[in-house]
Amino acid sequence: MAFRDDFRELVPVPTDRVALSREIRFFQAYFQGHRLLQSAKWLGELLVTVSHTSNQGISARSGLTVEEQEHPMLSGVEQQDFTQNRVLFTDAADEIMQQRAQTQQKPFNFYYFERPNASTDALNYARTLFDLREFRKCAHALKPFANEKYQSALFLHNLALYTVSENQREEEALQSGEKIESSAGAGATLFRELAQIENILQPLHERGQLNAINLYLYGVILKEKNKKEEAKSVFAESLSKCPLLWSSWLELGALITQGDDSRRLFNLLKSNASENHWMNNFYYANYYLDIQQERDCVNLNGALIKHFPNSVYIINQIAHASYTSLDYDISLDWFQKLREIDPYRYENMDLFSNILYIKENYGELANLAHRVFHNDKYRPESCCVIGNYYSLRGDHHKAVVYFKRAIKLDNRFLSAWTLMGHEYLEMKNTNAAIESYRTAVDIDPKDFRAWYGLGQVYEINQMYNYASHYFANAALSKPQDSRMWNAMGNCYEKMDRKEEAAKCHERAERFQDKEGIALHKLAQLFIQMGDSHKAATCFMENLKRKDHEQVECSEIQDAVMYLAKYYKALGRLEESLAYCRRLQDYSGNYREEAMTLIREINAMMFASGAHHHK
Repeated sequence: MAFRDDFRELVPVPTDRVALSREIRFFQAYFQGHRLLQSAKWLGELLVTVSHTSNQGISARSGLTVEEQEHPMLSGVEQQDFTQNRVLFTDAADEIMQQRAQTQQKPFNFYYFERPNASTDALNYARTLFDLREFRKCAHALKPFANEKYQSALFLHNLALYTVSENQREEEALQSGEKIESSAGAGATLFRELAQIENILQPLHERGQLNAINLYLYGVILKEKNKKEEAKSVFAESLSKCPLLWSSWLELGALITQGDDSRRLFNLLKSNASENHWMNNFYYANYYLDIQQERDCVNLNGALIKHFPNSVYIINQIAHASYTSLDYDISLDWFQKLREIDPYRYENMDLFSNILYIKENYGELANLAHRVFHNDKYRPESCCVIGNYYSLRGDHHKAVVYFKRAIKLDNRFLSAWTLMGHEYLEMKNTNAAIESYRTAVDIDPKDFRAWYGLGQVYEINQMYNYASHYFANAALSKPQDSRMWNAMGNCYEKMDRKEEAAKCHERAERFQDKEGIALHKLAQLFIQMGDSHKAATCFMENLKRKDHEQVECSEIQDAVMYLAKYYKALGRLEESLAYCRRLQDYSGNYREEAMTLIREINAMMFASGAHHHK
């Protein structure tokens, strides 16, 4: 595998699968206990791929179960007899996490349990309240213990407050009929709650008294308050204490833009001692997908799947990257494998349905829509799948209904906004299409599909200057996608900006023009600019490509006719005659014009022969 300077090589994954599964199991239990459910779920999916091949926790070296082996890193930690040699209490957890973040030499040899302390009863009670969605009551129950001495209580107290603010923001926005992002009342509510949490966490952070999960929450607060640079550093600090905290990796990734210096990102992680942990592999694979470096994403995930066979997360990443790079057949194979392993999965099933839609696989799309409807029809992904099903049937109004349902379930669900824009475009409702696409780019400015959709709307309305602007944004988001450059070139051509149009089509050709239109467009532009040699070169290359693909289209006749005239003008009559004879196989004006050219060429050749004879 060849790596560029900004490509991250695979950080070694522990070969001791028993120790690896033990490490993942430890942190899954830790996150579960602290209600970091997305991180716990992610690790759980990973764990089952490791534990199935780790001899069920038996040590090949000693023949004893892992629970019976000594844990030297626990020396000095008070333990009771029934937990001998296998316990890591909460008061020792943070120290061990930091040690594990900084070194990978020793196999992980610990299990997670909690030792009772003054906050334990209140903490367990608060967990129950949190699970019952009584968040204010949960925060109140932990208020006496919300300090640096009781990190778990501190975290859950603030997490409950944050959840209250999020819920209230959504409720106020719905009542006012505004978007959540633009609701003034909701924003004021959120700001008050965020300020309250920040006032608790900021001084503790300054004194270095926050553990990994509290740093994660502090980073979320900073991000919400638009303090992005500070948030990046705090998330990196969180990962230095606990590299398996997947939520911190995701938050850090969301703050990294394509314009950022990737080396600066590497240095940020290195300075926080989390650079050499195997979790880096998952982060960088996701990072490459996010910045449209699909090949790097597939390469890194391809290396990871050897260590985590049948990981639904890794398979999903490869399927997603293949979809984004327009390798639909490959992506389809991976998505089908994903469904075999996890038939009740809903994540990214909207992307799977997009492929089935593009390939017009009505039967498979109907089957997928039926399945997601019965699995969980109140998921935004399910609504998008069903919307695509109705769209393929030509029922665009019904499709819009389901895309709107997806948005009601999650008003930041990007796919629904973009797909709804497509439907409105089909229905010729350009104003609604523009609103949908604009919302999509507000949610994710890197979403090239929404930018491309905006360009199409303005192109249809013959507002080519605006269209070229949006196509340029699409190309900026996905610079190696030839479609963006071809679309921009078409707009420049309509505005009679031939040189800029030619540069765009040349860029499309450089990026393996998948539409197969760039060379023909270039040839026509060079004709208009009076460069017959470049035009002929483009026509010849396009003709060679079409012949290889065994494609028949009007472009072939245009190319053959131009080349016949081009070689006739150069006096290369035999080559011109060969192209003319090819046109005899067609009907219509081209055939008649070719017959006229043949007569003229024969006359020229006869005259030339008579002249030489004299």
